[in-house]
Amino acid sequence: MEENTVVELDDDHVEFASILHGLGVQRNAAKVIASIAGGNEATTRYIERAAGLRQPEVSIAMRTLRHENWIRDWEVKAEGKGRPHKVYALTIPVG
Repeated sequence: MEENTVVELDDDHVEFASILHGLGVQRNAAKVIASIAGGNEATTRYIERAAGLRQPEVSIAMRTLRHENWIRDWEVKAEGKGRPHKVYALTIPVG
């Protein structure tokens, strides 16, 4: 989970999100799944940047995905002072 090397979703991940949306997954939740599917885990900030979503949109999508047991999350202590970072991973790997 390298937060400084965030890139936007590539064509394959955009297509994956589109397929998920076509299967009935909410659009933003599909983008979140596609952004996490590219790696093992991701922070909220990484997901925001990769999926092109705002923080409230990510939070709403996470609530939906958590309710459906598609993701798991935990907190990681921030370097120095500050609030811990929330980290997310899919409960079932995609790939």
